[in-house]
Amino acid sequence: LEVKVRDNYQCKYPDCLNQGKGRGMQAHHIFPRSRRATRHDLENGVTLCSHHHTFGSMSAHKAPEAFRRLMKKYLGKRYMKLQDKSLGVVRKKSSPIESW
Repeated sequence: LEVKVRDNYQCKYPDCLNQGKGRGMQAHHIFPRSRRATRHDLENGVTLCSHHHTFGSMSAHKAPEAFRRLMKKYLGKRYMKLQDKSLGVVRKKSSPIESW
């Protein structure tokens, strides 16, 4: 519910014709629920209409690679941070001397 409230009950799939309808919106995990580190993380959710979540040929479930590319574009740098968090990766920031 929090994901849908955050997204104002709007499908975040670009050019979705269901924008502004509110009803039938569903929350989708960007990274799978099996990744415990982000299972309940609000940033790991996105609101989609049922067409873009499950039923359409380019839906998150039927075209996962296309959806992944879309999320990379939608989230920008946040995508990699969320992916690292979902995998339990901790990246050490390099100091200026280490980057020589």
